[in-house]
Amino acid sequence: MQEWPEWGNPLTSQEAYDYIASYSPYDNVRVSSYPATLILGGLTDSRVTYWEPAKMAAIMRDHNTGPNKIILKARAF
Repeated sequence: MQEWPEWGNPLTSQEAYDYIASYSPYDNVRVSSYPATLILGGLTDSRVTYWEPAKMAAIMRDHNTGPNKIILKARAF
């Protein structure tokens, strides 16, 4: 991958994996009361595929202990 020279290969280096996971929003969702959140995704975005914001919305909804809504909006841009 292009970014491995900069960050390291997470497939072969536990240190690189831990570093990347430390700032990954998805991997750092915790059981908490989240504020109202709108997550946007593009059905035709080649950089961030539509299932990535969908996964983020799903995990936040699963871990949200508060009354606020986690909303996902996916559309073709």
